[in-house]
Amino acid sequence: MQKYFILSITNQSFAATLFVNDIPVFTDNLRNEMDKTVHINQYIIEGKNSFRAVLHVPSELDAIPDDSNEFYFKIEQILAESEESMTSSVVVEYLLKPNAEDSFPFIFDTSFEVSDAYGKYDWQTANQWSDESLDRSSILGYADTILKALKSKSFSELSPHLHWKRTELGRCYGFATDELENDDKELFESLFQNSNWGLEDFDPSDLVYDLWANGRIVQVIRPNGKELIRTVRLKESDIFYSLPLILAYIENEWRLVR
Repeated sequence: MQKYFILSITNQSFAATLFVNDIPVFTDNLRNEMDKTVHINQYIIEGKNSFRAVLHVPSELDAIPDDSNEFYFKIEQILAESEESMTSSVVVEYLLKPNAEDSFPFIFDTSFEVSDAYGKYDWQTANQWSDESLDRSSILGYADTILKALKSKSFSELSPHLHWKRTELGRCYGFATDELENDDKELFESLFQNSNWGLEDFDPSDLVYDLWANGRIVQVIRPNGKELIRTVRLKESDIFYSLPLILAYIENEWRLVR
């Protein structure tokens, strides 16, 4: 039996960011997604889980209209024996109705218990960092090893860096790790064959380091919010490929964890 945790959102007017265990799981600053469903297995831990909603007045509005000030969210647990046999139960749900008298950003905090999830994730015991203590130079050194593997088009060099991410996502979504590795291999070998394969340059002195999960997870992005590791536009497919740099420092090494 496979277990899923699903976050459902209905949003009338707010710009919003939602966090599970201090990890952002949904962001919509432009109100593009008024109704949204998000799978959040990889953020759920056994025991107490925290949830935070941060609501803003969108930049194009002076205030939220009183007749459209509702923000609803629900987390459900789905137990699936098969595609035809599923049961669901509500873990937590709230209807928030901030009004003009509330100060913004409007922050709502709650928590919920999960007795049986997917075991302990590596990031739960990772080193905790602050903005002051974060070792940015070692992060850049680790990123460089990934970049070298991509530039040399070597999946055998790249694959070990994807191991921890594959293992944990496979565990929480019910996929075999070797199947995920084969999928990665097919993807990258296809990308490497693209005649326009290449990576966008970036300025290592001008990056953003976001701390999540009480400082145990680090996301590294460009100042414009895009991923650090990003290809140029790929010929004939007209797409970009990007590899999120979401890291934790575990047993004296950086690891890609999401």
